[in-house]
Amino acid sequence: MADFDLIADYYDMLYVDDKEYKKEAEKIIELEKKYNFSGNRNLLDIGCGTGEQTKNLSDYYKVTGIDLSDGMLRKAVEKIPNAEFYKKNMFDFELSKKYGVAINLFGTIGFAKSYCEMVNGLRSVWSCLDEGGILILTPWDTKETYSDKTLVNSGKNEDVYFSCMENVVRHGDKLEIEMIHLIAKENRIKEYHYTQRVTLFSEAEYLKAINATGYEVCERIGINDFRMGAFICRKNRKFGT
Repeated sequence: MADFDLIADYYDMLYVDDKEYKKEAEKIIELEKKYNFSGNRNLLDIGCGTGEQTKNLSDYYKVTGIDLSDGMLRKAVEKIPNAEFYKKNMFDFELSKKYGVAINLFGTIGFAKSYCEMVNGLRSVWSCLDEGGILILTPWDTKETYSDKTLVNSGKNEDVYFSCMENVVRHGDKLEIEMIHLIAKENRIKEYHYTQRVTLFSEAEYLKAINATGYEVCERIGINDFRMGAFICRKNRKFGT
């Protein structure tokens, strides 16, 4: 897996689109109002990264973020100093507070090394939610819809120039993402070259894991309505044991 500490300082420049993020935040708020039956307005951002989406939602909820990268968490704290952030493994964590809504975006669930690890992560979220609370889960594509691709992006942000190329290739149920980033600042160029690996699950595997860990699927949203698509899952008392 890529070392996100290496890219924390320029992550937003490469990956954050303000309009896209704000549109997604508006959709999250809409879904929360529709499906959250818990009465709890605390929000947990799982794999919060630099906290950009957490920031957008902090005007509407009392937010908490978890991530495994110290560098990403440092950036998140700079943006939202009054929020709570914790260094946690998203596939095995406990929190003392209860939440009415949890979000797991950008396909970070794909960092699970196996189906069992994904299940463990969903159980960890379940334990933090109040009954009737929801999890908005974005898959990293599915086995049925995935295709290999090469992604290219370049531009300028203030006094920094950047160029990014990523090659995504499938090997069985694993994806290998070769990432090359060039960052130019103050007449110096830094190159970051690393490989990120994620697991590709089928639609049926996602549904099986969601049902097995104590949720009911309220809605399955496609990529035209939510970036990368999403499962809207509500905590159900009769499961989760």
